[in-house]
Amino acid sequence: GVNADSVSAKWNVPPAIQDGNPNSGAAFWVGLGGTTTNLEQTGTASDMVNGSPVYLAWYELNPAKPIALSNKPVQFGDIMSGTVSLTNSNQYHFALTDHGPPGSSTDKWVFTKTVTYSKGGHNSGEALAEDSGGRDSLPPGCPLTDFSTVAFSGIKIDGYSIGSYHPSVYQMVDNKATVSSLRNGTAYTAYFQHS
Repeated sequence: GVNADSVSAKWNVPPAIQDGNPNSGAAFWVGLGGTTTNLEQTGTASDMVNGSPVYLAWYELNPAKPIALSNKPVQFGDIMSGTVSLTNSNQYHFALTDHGPPGSSTDKWVFTKTVTYSKGGHNSGEALAEDSGGRDSLPPGCPLTDFSTVAFSGIKIDGYSIGSYHPSVYQMVDNKATVSSLRNGTAYTAYFQHS
């Protein structure tokens, strides 16, 4: 609910676990403008596609479909950091880094891209775990992947801890996931809930 020019966070790529359905999706991302239909986001997905886990990185200028970073592979357990920033009135900069598994001394890869998007929104900043059903490789409306847990940390908006903005917590309608309280003003964990 604030005009945000940048948002950043770190998270671990959680597992994709089959939970009774061969197709399911889960996305983990940072973005701007999530309270509008025109938002800018980058992150990772932990999907089940025909019974097999699929992990990928992506960025998106919603309402357009996400663009997969097919030459930037991610694996379960990798530590990611992502930033989306408004660099002038209509240009958005995406940065996504795969730091590799915990303890890695060098990054696996870094992705950056600046895109002109005149319809962009930046009235909020988010760090989210959500269903990603409807991605090209998934049928529309498929359920949330069992991702076990995902921990976001270092969440900042315009360089300040997200806690300093008194953020709102949005809970999934179907109660397939729960979230912890905010820790140190910059971190939270999301948990998959089994039926």
